[in-house]
Amino acid sequence: MTTIACDLNGMAADSKCVFGDINFQIGKIFRLPDGSLLATAGTAAFTAPFEQAMKEGRAPELKPDTDSDFCAIHLTREGVFAYDCSYHPDRVLTGKCAIGTGAQVAMSWLLNGATPQQAVERACEVDNNSGLPVQYEPLKTNANPTNTRRRAN
Repeated sequence: MTTIACDLNGMAADSKCVFGDINFQIGKIFRLPDGSLLATAGTAAFTAPFEQAMKEGRAPELKPDTDSDFCAIHLTREGVFAYDCSYHPDRVLTGKCAIGTGAQVAMSWLLNGATPQQAVERACEVDNNSGLPVQYEPLKTNANPTNTRRRAN
C-alpha cells in the first residue's frame, strides 16, 4: 500500500506504487483548492473517486464496503482528519496521524518527536510496500479555511 504521515505543519508520503510485479514512483499528496492537503491509501477503485470528489468540494458517491482497504488523511487549518471506508472525517486530537501499511512504524516515530518526513523514512526501511524518496508538502497557513463540515470527536 503506502506510508503517509502528518502533523499540524505538513504531510509526508512515500513514493512507491506497487502494480502487480512492478513498482514505480508516484506523488501521493494532493493540495486541494482551499490549500488543505489530502492523501489516500488503498484500492484505486475507491481512492480515485474520493480524491476527485474532495478536489471538487463535494461528497464522494461511491463508498467502499467495510472490508475494503481505504483510508485517507486530510490536513486543514482546522486540524487533521482521518477517513475510513465510511468516508466520514474523524478529527485526530493529537494532530499527528499515519496511514497505510507502514502506519504503525511511522506513528511510533511521530509520537516520539520525529517529523513526518523522518517517520515515513523509518517506515520505508521495514515496509516492503513503501519506498523512497519521501514527498513532503507543508500546510500553507495563509490558505482559506475549508467549507466542509467536520465532526469533532
